[in-house]
Order: sequence, then structure tokens, then C-alpha cells
Amino acid sequence: MNGLQFQRWAQVPALFFVMTTQLFLTSSAVEASSPKSASKPSAKQKKENPHPAVKVNIIKAAPEAAPAAPEKKITDQSKTSSEEENLSNHEENAAAKSGHSKSFLDKLNCEQLPQKTTKDLWNLAECYEKIGDYFRAVSSLREISRREPQDLESYFVSAWLLWREGRRQGGITESKKNAEALEELMKARLSNPTHWRVDAEVGDFYFLRLANMPQAYAEYIKSRDHYTGDYARNVPEASLGMKTSIENRIARSTEILDRKGESVEASCRALYFDPDDKDARDRIERLAGSCTRKGVEDPQKKNQDSKKSGDSGEVPPL
Repeated sequence: MNGLQFQRWAQVPALFFVMTTQLFLTSSAVEASSPKSASKPSAKQKKENPHPAVKVNIIKAAPEAAPAAPEKKITDQSKTSSEEENLSNHEENAAAKSGHSKSFLDKLNCEQLPQKTTKDLWNLAECYEKIGDYFRAVSSLREISRREPQDLESYFVSAWLLWREGRRQGGITESKKNAEALEELMKARLSNPTHWRVDAEVGDFYFLRLANMPQAYAEYIKSRDHYTGDYARNVPEASLGMKTSIENRIARSTEILDRKGESVEASCRALYFDPDDKDARDRIERLAGSCTRKGVEDPQKKNQDSKKSGDSGEVPPL
């Protein structure tokens, strides 16, 4: 996994955590307040949040996480800062002598990188991303997906960079870049129509970037339908951890949509795949649900005739 792939991947759990925490705090506050002590919301509050029990303004609450700065010893701070200042001055002096700006030289350095193999193109895209040239970074990634249509990460990272460019510019440009990002994900689906990772990625885009819960839910259901794999198209079966994650995605979206029964059912399915999953267990308790009363069957039983799994067959103790 290169730097670009890691940056995109590392943001998803943090964004889901922020939204889940908000939802939990909101529901807890509603349960704790009594009818007598609860004050009527003002007109301004109603306008800002017409449904206080369910928060869906996710994009504003989950800004893009900045990459963590490397830890440095206190005794070395002055030395490090002076070294960085000297390096910056050296680069600026070199640019001044050559008659070109530093940004021009940065782009020139990227253009001089090899561009023959897929690995070369990944390095090129990462180089452009580091200097903020998302247009050229996306162009490199699109060349990767053209050469290797089954390389899902090239589509995913392209969509992520387009979304970042839209956020950076704002306004009408943001809407256009979001549309372009969705087009990249649709290209991934066109080349990989039954891949559960594509379905989950599209669902995440609707959930995290556009706050479109109904569409996110529909995409997550597709991912559930496909996570057993597709042998004919060389799509592998999802791991137990990924199946748990997909079921939790369904549970989160249905809880926000106030479809508690489906949320409990998806949480129970997640527990079948991972009995130690705390998010699913906490969600069932928060919604006062029960896997036994709900009658949720083990989703792994369908594969027990062809595959024997020692981890399946027990109803979650809830």
C-alpha cells in the first residue's frame, strides 16, 4: 500500500467514528431529557436541525483529518526547524537563479520520474499529490485504470482526490468535482460489476461525502449481496472482517434512517461474523434489540454445505 492509498483508507474509520459518536450522544441526550424538564427548541434551532434525534449533517462534522506530524524530541526542535529553514531557503535560491518558481520546479521533478510501469505511475501520482497538483495526479491514476481495469485502488484514489479538490475550491466547483468522483466509481463498477468492494466504496461516498443515507444504504445492500464472491469474474469472497464491516455499514445507515429493526438485524449478522464486535453489540443494546427475538439466522449457514466453518452456528447472546 503506497502513501496515497493509505491516506484515503485511514480517513474512513475516523469519519465513521465521528458520526457514530454523534448519533450515540444525540440519542442519549434525548433519552435522558424528561417531558417536564425539556425546553422547547427555538425557531432558529428547529431550522438548523429539524430532526434533533437523528443528525445527518455529517460532512460538516467530519472534516478531513490532517496527517499526523512525526514525533520529535524537544531538544532537537531548534535544530530541525533551522535545517528545514535552510532547505527551504536553498530551494528558493535555486529557483530564483534558474528564473523559475518553486512550483514549476516541483512539477518538473515529477515529470522527470519514470512512467513505464504501473508502479511508476503510482509514484508519479503520489508526487503530484504532494505538491497539490490533483489534476495531474488523477490523470496518472486514470492511466493506471486504463491499463489495469481490475485495479480498484486507482479508481478509489482518483475519486478521493477529486473530492478533495472540490472541497479545496468550494462552491459550484465542489459539486462538479463530486460528480466527477462518482463517475470514477461508476467506471470501477463498469469494469467490476459484481465486486463487493466497489459497492462498499460507492456507499461510503454517498454516506461520508454526500450525506445521502438512502442511496448509501442501497449500495451497502449490493455489497452484502456480492460479498460471497463471484468465481466467474475472479472476485474473491470477502473476509469475515470485511463482512462484519459491511453489515455494520448497513446498521449505521438504517439507524440514521430510523429503521431500527433493520439496524438490529444487520448488527446481529455482524456479530455472527465477529462475536467480539463492540460496535454491533453496543448498537443492539442502544436500540433495545435482541437477536433471539428478532430470529436472525446465521448468514454463514448458507456456505456450510460446501465449506465447514468452526466459527459459525451459534446465536449471539443478545
